[in-house]
Amino acid sequence: MWRVTHNYKIRNEMMRDAMKLWRDLEKETGEELLVQFPLLTMGSVDNEDFKLVAEQYPDATLLTPEEITTKFPALKNIPSDYKGMINEDCGIVRARKALDVVSKLAQDKYGAKLLFNTKVTNTTKNQVTTEDGTTYTGKHVVIAAGAYSNDFDEKKPSKRREIEYIVFDDPSDMPKGIIEFTNDGNEFYGMLDGDNLDRYKMGEFFQRTIASMAQYFRTRLPDKFDRIKYVHPCYITMIDSGEFQYKTDEKGVHFAYGFSGTGFKFLPLHGKIVYDGLINKFDQRFVPTKFRAKM
Repeated sequence: MWRVTHNYKIRNEMMRDAMKLWRDLEKETGEELLVQFPLLTMGSVDNEDFKLVAEQYPDATLLTPEEITTKFPALKNIPSDYKGMINEDCGIVRARKALDVVSKLAQDKYGAKLLFNTKVTNTTKNQVTTEDGTTYTGKHVVIAAGAYSNDFDEKKPSKRREIEYIVFDDPSDMPKGIIEFTNDGNEFYGMLDGDNLDRYKMGEFFQRTIASMAQYFRTRLPDKFDRIKYVHPCYITMIDSGEFQYKTDEKGVHFAYGFSGTGFKFLPLHGKIVYDGLINKFDQRFVPTKFRAKM
């Protein structure tokens, strides 16, 4: 789910930049990759995460628990200290379609060659060598290895964890997207399913057990509990800080990783940051300070 209601401003700034690039991709390919819809963010007025979001939109109308339930009847038992805020500029990236479209574009228009299940044994500033001894040469080498970042950055180890999504049909009376910051520091989120817009999926970011997610459904979405179709896992890989990492090492090899479960919606921006920030060094806004070129 893409949104400009993150609880830290820089991620929202990045999201706006990424959305422009996604729209450019849609124009270039003639394919719909984004679905836009309003997002309901709600939480206690004393919740720090909710306050950080609300402070970025001082002119937004804050809804009471009663107004939230009136607008979205599927949401029940909302705590009395909650407020809600609706932001129109949110939605989903149709991930499977986006991967297919971007892969095809890279190959057909830009001459990319995709290799799968191929181990890289060595990299230099201009070359990549694979396990069969083949060497590929180019102007620059960029490594975006995701879960395998431990192989080149022991100081920022990545950890893989599983989030279970609960998928149910009949999204009626629901906000098309929702973020709830709970009083105990957790975060529940839900959205229309990008592969099937007639279904809805919800997850618990700091997931404890399936039972805790089920309890949330019984309390907040009692009318949807018997509409649950299945549960499916989502594996995310993230470093402890949760920050995106962009850097160039002493050999001149460029790296981009640490994208975690929130990284895909920024996909075209990651590439732009590498190209503009690491390779050409003319826009380093999003490159960590210690890795920026000394001007």
